[in-house]
Amino acid sequence: MPHQQLIVATDRGIFYKMQQAVPDKALFEAPTAGGRGNLSHLRALSVDGHEWPKSDR
Repeated sequence: MPHQQLIVATDRGIFYKMQQAVPDKALFEAPTAGGRGNLSHLRALSVDGHEWPKSDR
């Protein structure tokens, strides 16, 4: 993949395996429905001009 930064929505155990598989890429864990994360740390990665949804957290 040509991109160096990727947003990944998957199980934490699989996320760790993905990090091991592509150590040269920056992987960012996307918030999931069961998690209490928010999108604020991912907003800065939007480089294609798309509007990010507003977070109420």
